Amino acid sequence: MNADHEQQQQAELAVKEARREERRKKKRRRRRRRQKEKMQHLKQLYEGNNTPQEKQNEDTPTQSQ
Repeated sequence: MNADHEQQQQAELAVKEARREERRKKKRRRRRRRQKEKMQHLKQLYEGNNTPQEKQNEDTPTQSQ
């Protein structure tokens, strides 16, 4: 009887651990994909319609009078 209960607990623990691992994997995958998309977007912005003159204007702070 006691061994049965022990086995039941072990099984539940294993299931819990597996679910936790799955969640972790999903989160990691989602985070990586979002990071990749962000970098792609920034690259497009930078390589797209960004001439050196525009870039220089963005980098220098505007002076208020």
